[in-house]
Amino acid sequence: MRKPIPGLDPTSCEFRGREIKRVPVIRIFGANSDGVKTCMHVHGVFPYFYIPYDSSDLENIEAVQYQVAGSIDRAINVSMGQGSSTNSHVFKVQLIGSPPLGALENNCWSIIQPFFMSNPINTFGADF
Repeated sequence: MRKPIPGLDPTSCEFRGREIKRVPVIRIFGANSDGVKTCMHVHGVFPYFYIPYDSSDLENIEAVQYQVAGSIDRAINVSMGQGSSTNSHVFKVQLIGSPPLGALENNCWSIIQPFFMSNPINTFGADF
């Protein structure tokens, strides 16, 4: 986790309407063709996972995205022993996928994809 570098990292979160104080940076270690050890920093990659969503109710998707983000934030804060905290861990939540054309109403599905400003498992583990 590093302070965002303008031009490489987002400095604000449009979804939350807040400034971002720290962003994930992936470090890849190796050696170049001359055998010199190197470390490459990869910016702009946020951890995420997928949640199946019944897309027959897409009218309320924006409210669902904020509800998912709030629920995940609360769950992480509680799991870290900070139940009264208002810390945000979710960078954004987006809807991906769409119902197949001609699909029956009860077979429609989409996927909600929450992205994290930090890896909550690493953050939790680092506190011990």
